[in-house]
Amino acid sequence: MTTPTGAPPPGTPASTPDAAGKGSPLGRLSPVVLILITVVGVLVLSALVFLLGRMTAGTSQAVVLESPVVTEEPIEVVTPVDDAPAPTVETIPDEPVVEEFPDEPIVEDPVVEEIPDEPVIDPAADPAASGQVVEIGAGITAAVPPGWEATAEEGSVAIGNADGGALLRLYEVPVGTTGPQLLSYYLQEVLSTEMTDLEMTTPEPLAVDVASITSAGVAVYRGTYVSQQGSTPLEGILYGFVRGDGTALVVDGYWAPGTDLVEEIDAITISAINTM
Repeated sequence: MTTPTGAPPPGTPASTPDAAGKGSPLGRLSPVVLILITVVGVLVLSALVFLLGRMTAGTSQAVVLESPVVTEEPIEVVTPVDDAPAPTVETIPDEPVVEEFPDEPIVEDPVVEEIPDEPVIDPAADPAASGQVVEIGAGITAAVPPGWEATAEEGSVAIGNADGGALLRLYEVPVGTTGPQLLSYYLQEVLSTEMTDLEMTTPEPLAVDVASITSAGVAVYRGTYVSQQGSTPLEGILYGFVRGDGTALVVDGYWAPGTDLVEEIDAITISAINTM
């Protein structure tokens, strides 16, 4: 075999150009250019690193500035007390409640006359001198008002007119008996047997300026008197007087509802106690 002129002998490997040879593009650049490229790359890389650091720092600073400042107030802890009473809540009505009272009472109470502390019997106002006098007994007499009639029996006298009257009765009671006790006895033994629907106040002491009278009492009543002639509603007043020797006088004054004979009955009573 014929070898071309200038060719390497057979068996000899072909030479490989190095990095600086003409076969590589870098090999064709001068060292100065390579240094400049390297410097520029380092500068660019540094600039990128610097810019990236500024952006990161700016972002962190903005976040800090924009975060709201929160001031935490101290929280007061309230410990419940088991023994503390529960609060009372009062309900206030929208409008006040006004109770209306009826013009007339639904239940009519009995008429009760208030007994004064001062005596209602004045012994000085004795009408006996100007009218008829009737004897009751034990030296006791009573005056009869003009126009009235008197009926006397042993130990009692009835004096009256068409509207009512007064029944005067004598009793012998133990010494020391009081006027209110005498009237309580009269209520049980006389009035309760002659009247129905009887209502009576509690007998009260009565002051009388008569030396021989040791005690006196007064009470008022109302009810229905029952007799053979029929039933009659009555109102009345009771006087009871006890003398020191045990002689007692009950004056039972009565009248029909709607009339008032208290003045005439008081005159009869005054005339009687002046002779006790």
